Amino acid sequence: MRLQDHQMNFHDAAKELKALEMYFIENREAICNESLDATLEQCENYNITVELRTRRKKKMPGETAFDVGLSARQEIMRLMNGTLDRLHTEMKERSTRLEDLGNKFGFLLDVEQLLKDKSSESLDDRKRMKENSLRVSEFYRSDLDDYEFYDEILDCRMLVASRTDVQISTPEKLIQFIVQYGDQNVFPNLRVAIQLMLTLAISVASCERSFSKLNLIMSYLRASVGQDRLNALALLSIEREEVERINFDDIIDQFASAKSRNIQV
Repeated sequence: MRLQDHQMNFHDAAKELKALEMYFIENREAICNESLDATLEQCENYNITVELRTRRKKKMPGETAFDVGLSARQEIMRLMNGTLDRLHTEMKERSTRLEDLGNKFGFLLDVEQLLKDKSSESLDDRKRMKENSLRVSEFYRSDLDDYEFYDEILDCRMLVASRTDVQISTPEKLIQFIVQYGDQNVFPNLRVAIQLMLTLAISVASCERSFSKLNLIMSYLRASVGQDRLNALALLSIEREEVERINFDDIIDQFASAKSRNIQV
């Protein structure tokens, strides 16, 4: 799924989630009807009888009705609509949170605008940049300084503009440039702000992958495996692409030489 891509950032995730939310709103009835028709067709193919379910309700004084009178199709539609309502609520909540992150860190994500030449920047752009930097620094008071953060952005612009051999288009490349340029005293607030932005979790995909791997690793054949070995096996399984590049012959030779003992004949 696109939203579970490990390279997804919060700005793109907010747009994707908003588009998915609008799709469910516009095609709600069609989704329910198509799903229900496909399910009933499968039931017919496998000779499964869809039993009518009578939903009973508590009779109030003066009422004679004994049940609500929903058919099986109407009952299934009611459950599907309730599920879609819950799904829409969850998507809206997550979309709101991602939009809030975009309001805080969106200006750091657009590196080209962040490092824009001062001479080609309008007064409104400069004012907006200062407001954005103050908003982030106020939210992370213990990590960022209000005015030093904005001054560091301007200084970083001048530094990048003077380096014609440097091409920076992503936040990752910007923080690599800052780290390679000097120690932690060089643009400390800008460095911390970018680190905060890049380490924000926008989904639970990584946790889901870990639990999925555990179901494959912790089989009945490994029922007695210890915690340390289980963690090591999970790490090898999750980082499978890196493990496939390793030459195990060299590792075995190093292990054998470290554990070898001289045997007197």
